Order: sequence, then structure tokens, then C-alpha cells
Amino acid sequence: MEDNLNVEIAEKKSMNIFKKILFIFTSPSELLKDIMDHPKMVMPLLFSSIFLVIAQFIRMPLSHITTQRVNDAYLQYGIPIQQEAVSNSVYIFSSLISPASLILSWLTGGFVLWIFVKIFKGKSSIKQILSLYAHSYIIRYIGFLIVSPINLILNTDVVIFSPAVFLVNPSILSFTYILLSSLEFFTIWSMVIVGFGISMFNNFTKPKGLIISFLYFILTNLLIVGISMIPLYAINLLM
Repeated sequence: MEDNLNVEIAEKKSMNIFKKILFIFTSPSELLKDIMDHPKMVMPLLFSSIFLVIAQFIRMPLSHITTQRVNDAYLQYGIPIQQEAVSNSVYIFSSLISPASLILSWLTGGFVLWIFVKIFKGKSSIKQILSLYAHSYIIRYIGFLIVSPINLILNTDVVIFSPAVFLVNPSILSFTYILLSSLEFFTIWSMVIVGFGISMFNNFTKPKGLIISFLYFILTNLLIVGISMIPLYAINLLM
């Protein structure tokens, strides 16, 4: 009887993607157990890419606002660069290829996250961490899909579920705006799930898992924001 039970547990199949999307919001602990036993990546990345592309198509009418804000930011830095509004065909093409950047972001970010876990003596495999990070993208890009129509109604491209919304006439290229925009609600939520996953996969306490997750999040975002500002300051100094 016990042998049959063990066989049944061993042969338990992974959740399908629709159940995963439901459970990541309603029962994340069940989803995390499934990821630990069956670390899958293709379907969560595929659906996240679909959500991303749909959201970008919804936001297409806002592209001229972003272009104007970039031009205004260049002027603040004294850079005489005038960007023209992106044509619909160019915007559509860039939206369709955006999943490539999503996959690159997932691959590099997931690998760095695995390094962080190893620094803290974690035992989880790189496949488990990459799968965990891929599933966290479901929350991020469903959030992006939810927020996009709200942006369209409000006629703004500001990241409304972040502290950046409280800035008055923010420069889109400023360190403060970029940093505060990264503290978006759905992104923070996704990193909480990542933290719980790290604790489960490595037998860490939940606080330790959350510390690793948010230490990774804070340090990588500061690095990305800092690197993004270097060309602007360099050009400004040379002029």
C-alpha cells in the first residue's frame, strides 16, 4: 500500500499553465511545490510574452507622450537631440520582438538570482531558480496588462502603481524617476513570491528567502539605473 502511494506521488503531473496562472494568485504555496518538483520554463515565458505584446498594443496611442517626455528630458540635460514620434509600423514591429528582450532579461536575471542563492549557501538547482523566476514574470506582465488600459484612460505613461506617480512633472530619464518606477506594485509582489520560493526550495526561513529576493532586486535595480544614467552624464560633460 505504501509503495503504491509512493509511486502515485512520484508520477504526479505538473500543473497546466492555466492552473498555474490561477494558483500564483490564489494558492502560491501549491504552485511553488509544483515548481520545485517540476521546474518548467517554456509556458510561463510564452504566456508572459503574450501578455506583454497585448499590453504594448493597448499602449500604442501613448507612444507620442513617451517620445515628448524623452525629448523634454534631453533638453533638461542640455542634449540637442530631437526624437521623432515613433510610427505605428515601427511600434508594432518593436512590440512583436519585445519577447526577445523579456527572455534575455529572464535568463540573465535568473542566473544572477541563482548566484545570490548560492552565496547564502542555498542548495536549489539553477533549473529551479530559473523556473521560479519565469513564473514570477506571470505576475509582472498580467499586472502590466491590467495597468495598460488605466494608463490609456488617464492618457499617461507614468507607472501608476509605483511611487513615481507622486512625482510632479518627473523627467523620464532622471535617476529618481527610473528608480521609483522600478518599485511597481506587481513587480514587488512577484519578488515576494520569489522570496517564498527561495525559502521553500532551500529550507530557509521565509524572512531569509525574502531578504535574498529583495537584496537581489535592490542591488540589480540600482546597478541597472546607474548604468542607464552613465551615457547621459558623459554626453553632458563633453558638451
